[in-house]
Amino acid sequence: MRGGRIPGVRARGLRVGAVLVALVAVNAWPGGGAVAGAATGAGGGGARAGGEPYAYRFAKGAVAVRGAPTPTQAPTLAAGGVYRDAVPAGGTRVYRLDLDDRSGAYVSAVAVPPPTARVGIAEGVAVSIRDPGGRVCGSREARFATAAFPRPLAASAGRTVTEGASACRRAGTYLAVVERLGGGGGGDPAAGDWQLELRYEREPALRGGAPPVPGDGPSARAGGTAGDGGSGVGPVGGEPGVRAGGGGFSEAAALASGEWDDRIEPGQSRFYRVPVDWGQRVSARVTGGALAVTLHNPVQGPVAAAETVAASPGRPMAAELPVLPPVRYENRYGGEPPDGRARPDDVRFAGWYYLVVSARPETAGTGPYGLRLSVRVTGAARPGPGYEGPPGVFTVTDADRVAAAPPTAATASSAGGRGGMRLLATAAFGTGTALLVGLAGWTLVARRRARGAP
Repeated sequence: MRGGRIPGVRARGLRVGAVLVALVAVNAWPGGGAVAGAATGAGGGGARAGGEPYAYRFAKGAVAVRGAPTPTQAPTLAAGGVYRDAVPAGGTRVYRLDLDDRSGAYVSAVAVPPPTARVGIAEGVAVSIRDPGGRVCGSREARFATAAFPRPLAASAGRTVTEGASACRRAGTYLAVVERLGGGGGGDPAAGDWQLELRYEREPALRGGAPPVPGDGPSARAGGTAGDGGSGVGPVGGEPGVRAGGGGFSEAAALASGEWDDRIEPGQSRFYRVPVDWGQRVSARVTGGALAVTLHNPVQGPVAAAETVAASPGRPMAAELPVLPPVRYENRYGGEPPDGRARPDDVRFAGWYYLVVSARPETAGTGPYGLRLSVRVTGAARPGPGYEGPPGVFTVTDADRVAAAPPTAATASSAGGRGGMRLLATAAFGTGTALLVGLAGWTLVARRRARGAP
């Protein structure tokens, strides 16, 4: 020590100041926070749980429930509720529904196998709603089929008072049954329970009763009407937007017609949603690596599915969904689809339609790769069927359209201005903090120097 100075204090103080300035610069620079977030595993739809492969993001606030293997001990689900449960291999979970004789009821189950499990082509999940006598009022299932790798599967079942057996139209206590399908497909029954995300939605009755059952007109056919915008995904003008998909149905990213870019890792599933109003139809194509693509309606019921196929040299692999009918209330009377197309009753209501993109895990370790989603919503929006109460999830609002739309030049400029102000504020705050820390350090050194303390 010379002249009361502590060797290295000045140098260390300058180094600390430099580190503080560097941290301020990183956090103030656009995207600097994203770098820090990426280092800690933050980000939409890409979070890993406990170091495992990508996990499903369950809805926040979902209520834990324990379904019973038999009806006598089944818990009751409330309309509009979201629940969490689990089902073992070969198991069944039963829940109660208190239904009236006017509105429809839809129960969905998202089955999530462990990310490291082996699954077979015959494995999957089935959902049914049964009347008090045990008769099936509606049922659907979802299986892994040829895309046999672990990923979320969703299925839903409905009961309405305008179709089906007369017993299903009465008020009473009904049963929602979730079954885990499997066996014979090369799966691993010892892989453990599959987690479940359950939803129960109620569709209001129509004012003045149900509309008449349509005949063999264009409304009931999958081909739709002339002038409704055609089918398939055609050229979409403009530059592609960028939107990161969510990790579950509850945080699906909103998309409008257009082209959207994202990135996905092997074994990961990305969730998107598209607002489709009455009278409109949606089509989609996804280009990228080895992918499985599914489309789900507003109650998470499966509508259509596709897988990427080998592309010609110089062209990326692509998965394109089949032609869908326009969304109409009367589609619930549509019967079986013609020419192997999507079932009309799967597009029986307006609302958010969900696009789920899952990447095969075989190429794990290769890192993320690009996706391009080409989404097209065609046809003019028409008035709804006239529900006698709030439509709930069975509608498209102005707020939905705004959420799905790409940013305009004005909003981008506004966002840039806000970003600039945030940058200025962050820089000012960081600089002030650095100055205060430096001042405190030099004050401490001066006091020690005055006291002659080492």
